[in-house]
Amino acid sequence: MSKTYKKREKGGKREKGEKRKGRKTYKRRKIQFQSQGFTKTIMSNGSIKDKRDMEWNSMYDGKKADLNLMTNLNGKKQKYHIQMNNQEIEQLLSQPSVKHRLDKRLINDFSMV
Repeated sequence: MSKTYKKREKGGKREKGEKRKGRKTYKRRKIQFQSQGFTKTIMSNGSIKDKRDMEWNSMYDGKKADLNLMTNLNGKKQKYHIQMNNQEIEQLLSQPSVKHRLDKRLINDFSMV
């Protein structure tokens, strides 16, 4: 489909209803974020071994976040499902940093489990 434009003098003003040449309009896109991952940590202090596995699958659609988290701490497996809205996500990100693992922070700070 071809658009027609009214020719105007250089530096002249556009008339009412006249559009700029070459300007595109875009629809607002729906925000979507998806993250999957796995981490494995093995710490050894002499004869003591500490093994931690964590697997996650998360999705964010611009309004709410869904997080599935599976942990394995020295053979003790646990599963968590967490849902957060934008206000809860903002509250989580504004928390001051502390020396605790993320899974412990989520459980302690938000008590969703």
